[in-house]
Amino acid sequence: MVNDIEFNNDDKLMSLTYGEFINVFNYEIDEIYASFNTGTTYGQYKLSNNKNLMIGSVEGYLLLHPVTLSSVETNTLKSQTTISPNPTSSIVNIDLNCSEPLVDYQITDINGASVSQTTIANQFGSLQIDFSAYPTGVYFLTINCKEPVTYKIIKE
Repeated sequence: MVNDIEFNNDDKLMSLTYGEFINVFNYEIDEIYASFNTGTTYGQYKLSNNKNLMIGSVEGYLLLHPVTLSSVETNTLKSQTTISPNPTSSIVNIDLNCSEPLVDYQITDINGASVSQTTIANQFGSLQIDFSAYPTGVYFLTINCKEPVTYKIIKE
């Protein structure tokens, strides 16, 4: 199924549903904005007209929602967390700014499939995750310390 989506003549997007995936891309510049499985996944994307758009898939339906960001609000965990090396071929070191005794994290692949989900004791404010067993690609690491924050990890 193919659907055209247009935003103020600035961004011309097309969504394609193929099997279990929904792909959204700008067909004027042939650039993919997002690719989702038909489960529940989402992402936030900046359009060329300086607007932000939340694009997602819930049970096979494509969701588009404008998002207003405030430069005043900051996420303390994200702004004070360092992840290195990124890209990585094996171990990723994460320095957390988190005082919670337990930290949940989840790793998902580019298609939104869960690769790993773990709860660990936060003893030293740091975390090491071994990506060596994962195939080369893009992964998303969501760390939950009071609230979830997602980081993109590139596995070489």
